[in-house]
Amino acid sequence: MANLLVDLEREIGLRGSFYDFVRMAWHIVEPGADFIENWHIELICLHLEALHRGDCKRLIINVPPGCMKSLLVSVFFPAWIWIREPGYRSLNSSFDAGLTRRDAGKLFDIMQSAWFQARWGNRFKLPNSVALSDFSNNHMGFRFSTSVQGKACGRHADCLAVDDPLKPKQWDSAKALDGVITWWGGTLATRFRNPTKGVKVIIMQRLHERDLVGHVLANNAHEDWVHLRLPMRYESAFPCVTPFGSDPRTIEGELLWPERFPDETVRALELDLGPMAAAAQLQQRPAPAGGAIFRADWFQTADELPTDFDEIVLSFDCTFKGSKTSDFVVGQAWGRAGVKYFLLDQVRGQWGFTATVKAIRDLSAAWPQARVVLVEEAANGSAACDAIEQGIEIEGDSTIITNLVRVKPEGGKVSRANGCTGIFEARNVFHPSPERAPWIVHHQAEMLSFPAGANDDTVDTTTQALNYMRSNQNWAEAAMASLFGR
Repeated sequence: MANLLVDLEREIGLRGSFYDFVRMAWHIVEPGADFIENWHIELICLHLEALHRGDCKRLIINVPPGCMKSLLVSVFFPAWIWIREPGYRSLNSSFDAGLTRRDAGKLFDIMQSAWFQARWGNRFKLPNSVALSDFSNNHMGFRFSTSVQGKACGRHADCLAVDDPLKPKQWDSAKALDGVITWWGGTLATRFRNPTKGVKVIIMQRLHERDLVGHVLANNAHEDWVHLRLPMRYESAFPCVTPFGSDPRTIEGELLWPERFPDETVRALELDLGPMAAAAQLQQRPAPAGGAIFRADWFQTADELPTDFDEIVLSFDCTFKGSKTSDFVVGQAWGRAGVKYFLLDQVRGQWGFTATVKAIRDLSAAWPQARVVLVEEAANGSAACDAIEQGIEIEGDSTIITNLVRVKPEGGKVSRANGCTGIFEARNVFHPSPERAPWIVHHQAEMLSFPAGANDDTVDTTTQALNYMRSNQNWAEAAMASLFGR
């Protein structure tokens, strides 16, 4: 009977599914612990099988922490591949080289176990002792472990696997985010043994819209990435369907793995993480559906505008250069009627200096009743103000705007945004309808994703205008109270 079981499992490893191999090998990695079956494990396995077949060459897997992503991709998957293809080469990276060595150790434990050797020990041989960061077999297959931004030492692999390239604590570090993207486009770009057949897999929890997954989806769509996104709680607005399977859940809020993460556990995680981190790490969406600093239910739609405004102001946030990768220049027109604030108009583009000056003049011409034109004195905002105040001609226009106000930003972006939340929460900020102003959809999405969104230029422009008008309103109210003894 024992020999029959060995023969059966040998055949399953050679010709069966990857999911079956995971179930069989589980006791080696987690001795004494029951394997808790769940549909998401099998779904990830199906996608990894497609990767090995070549049906999928670029794969992203976004799942919450603790859902076996590292075990599946970095431990079980290489062992399963070497049973079938001993010469296979993989290069595994993480934000911490220690984590890749940890997983390499688990992989080595599986392959050196008496259980594995009795079934597939004849497929390849391993040295008795290895350096876990770099070991190979007698078929020249290897597993090389390194850290993000670490060296690949001239290695050329068949599979480039990246597991959590960014530390969770660095989610808002522009330097760390940019470092990962630079490493991805530089060090890994030439690491394939055969560029036409090599595969890439990224497994991670989302942290920021500009993290590696955000970068890849925005800039490497030509590589035909398959994106398996499995949130902790099901969101019907964002269903996951790929060519190799789909999220079977249909009930809003349905849990991913209730046997391991029941509702009370998930609720505790959500409270501990807070809305921003919970949306990113648990929901794999680096901005809460309802917003983080600004909430969706705070936005009001103005069906009709007031017939008279107490004041109208224009607000501009500038950038240094105009290119497809630069930040955006944003200009907005805002009106205040009493305690209510109305977004009236917006222009937005990746403009250089000349186009920025033209945009300020054009919006000012469209809103001649504006009391002031606020321009943040950062990037090329100061130079734009100089050109306009001096009447420098650009594209035939030398209009001098006399009511320019240079604004020196105080505090950080988040603190300036927090200074406006009371106005929003009181439901005193009104937006135009999408039918009248289609650009409002993007504006609201950027507001809701702040501060983890890919862009924040419309947020800066909004908070600049609202903070100015709010201060002006408070000054006027204080003056009236003093005048009439109130």
